[in-house]
Amino acid sequence: MNITLSIVLIDRKPELCPAVPTRQVASCPDDWLRFMEKCYLFSKTEGNWTASQNYCSLYSASLTRIDSEKEKVFIMRYKGQFDHWIGLQRKPNQSWKWVNGTELNDSFEILGTGQCAYVNDNDFGSSSCAREQHWIRSKPA
Repeated sequence: MNITLSIVLIDRKPELCPAVPTRQVASCPDDWLRFMEKCYLFSKTEGNWTASQNYCSLYSASLTRIDSEKEKVFIMRYKGQFDHWIGLQRKPNQSWKWVNGTELNDSFEILGTGQCAYVNDNDFGSSSCAREQHWIRSKPA
């Protein structure tokens, strides 16, 4: 028994799909972590607060600013066992300010009497800016 199969080609015009704009997803440099709209690097070396901020500037970044509770949780999760400088400093008898000049709101408390802030195991502390410790740098993604 022979079965012949015939294929009939229909001359159809291809349906064109409308162009969908593509959104560029910014990437972070190697070894950096992306969270929300920022790239983060948790240092493996130590430095004082000023040297750490200056080093961050070489990479078009700064000591990190924490803008939300989600960001705080992210930083606590990835910082490891060491204390890390963040981008918060105060002058004598003045309020805390981020490295971009904006004042700290009441979103979290900084413990201690130092002039420079850091994140530790459970919260945020302050100490002399000359203290050598790890740091967290960030920049927009």
